[in-house]
Amino acid sequence: MNGATSSSKKGYSYFINSINPNGARIGPNLDLTRYSQYEPTMTKSGSQGQGAIFNSTPIYVNSAGTTTTMALANVTYDCAAGGNCTAPQVTSISTCMNADGTFPPVANDDT
Repeated sequence: MNGATSSSKKGYSYFINSINPNGARIGPNLDLTRYSQYEPTMTKSGSQGQGAIFNSTPIYVNSAGTTTTMALANVTYDCAAGGNCTAPQVTSISTCMNADGTFPPVANDDT
């Protein structure tokens, strides 16, 4: 699961069920939040954090893809609850994804 390479941006992902990372590399610059249900009330799960999202510890990576700590990968869990998100959540970028699920270069431009 990859986030933005720039620390000025952050990817926000939501989960209902905990997942098995199965050796997956997580990061950088992600915020993960667990919900007990989505619409219409968006009810957050009672607990947050690595143990609420993952069944086992994932492999955290930095923007170079090097294994690191959760903190150095800038992976957080429900940063909005503590008011400590390092980048705002952008919900409308006015750009559609490509057919393969990637975004065109303009959507990823950090300038």
